Amino acid sequence: DRQGRVIGIVSQIRSENGVSAGIGFAIPINIAVRVVPELIATGVYTYAYLGISGDTLTPTVAKVMGLPEDTRGALITRVLDSTPAQRAGLVGSTRTRQVNGAAYPVGGDVITKVDGTAIDGMGELIAHLVRNNRPGDEVVLTVVRGRGRIEHVALVVTARPVRDSPASPSAR
Repeated sequence: DRQGRVIGIVSQIRSENGVSAGIGFAIPINIAVRVVPELIATGVYTYAYLGISGDTLTPTVAKVMGLPEDTRGALITRVLDSTPAQRAGLVGSTRTRQVNGAAYPVGGDVITKVDGTAIDGMGELIAHLVRNNRPGDEVVLTVVRGRGRIEHVALVVTARPVRDSPASPSAR
């Protein structure tokens, strides 16, 4: 920033011409401070994992689902097999609805809070888990279910599965 404080570490640069100029993608420093010491010590960092796919709940989708339009949270669109979310009974979207020619997933649980902290969408849910939780931690999710019923669901997060990438040693 303008005071010389590190606010992020560049992790990738998208460049159209092959030089180190273009759009930079950075890891926020508060995440790096948490992750880097473990990477140095063990070579690996494990992230907390629920086992869901989802989206940010928009006012349009909230209305289609019969929820107040000001409902905010992460709409679960899919619950993966053999994950903490499945074991806890979380539910993904069961159907889609057409609104003005666009299909919207509806019918899934909406996560509105994690351990009492309100979240506005899927990005905030992921960020909260990265900042505050490790595999083995119990978290309590506040979930809005069908017809606006609010429930508190406790589950123990596990380690996020590691996928091979071209940069990973196991993919070489």
